[in-house]
Amino acid sequence: EKHRVYFGSSRSAVEKATPKAKEYKGEFTNNIYTPDRLVPGRTYYWRVDAIKNKMPVKGKVWCFKVELPEK
Repeated sequence: EKHRVYFGSSRSAVEKATPKAKEYKGEFTNNIYTPDRLVPGRTYYWRVDAIKNKMPVKGKVWCFKVELPEK
């Protein structure tokens, strides 16, 4: 089974993304993606679509916020 991973800082962009979008990070045999540098204080969104019988099954959009460094 393969997975398509979408990642970005806009919930709507990740939710609407297709493999042609900048939020599309690739198709993987696992569902693991390691993003580049994350900005403290910013919220990021991701979605993982499963590919079953060569057809994508759209996943839910999830989010997390990068904590600000302690002073």
